[in-house]
Amino acid sequence: MRRFYQAAIPDPLLGPLFETAEIDWSVHVPVVSAFWERELLGLPGYAGNVVGAHRSLLDVAGFGVANLARWVELFDETVDERFAGQTAEHAKRRARQVAGAIATLAARHGAAR
Repeated sequence: MRRFYQAAIPDPLLGPLFETAEIDWSVHVPVVSAFWERELLGLPGYAGNVVGAHRSLLDVAGFGVANLARWVELFDETVDERFAGQTAEHAKRRARQVAGAIATLAARHGAAR
């Protein structure tokens, strides 16, 4: 996760969202890591609603399909740099699922405004 955020934080499309949302990295990275440890390794970890966790960010740092597509692109690049095999492919599929669900939430949120 640290490698991913090394690329995402300075990214021209994603970085401003993180800055606007005032992400506390000392909290965020362990939570995201716990999510992926549960998803990929079956370890106890984040059991919350990953999509719902982004709901409050929509008012503060509105984001959309382009931002989520960039997030997926960087995620895939990071996985491909370091891993190969079924678990890596599962991680990339799951990232797309999460991004799609968040995109749906963002679209609904925009329509509700």
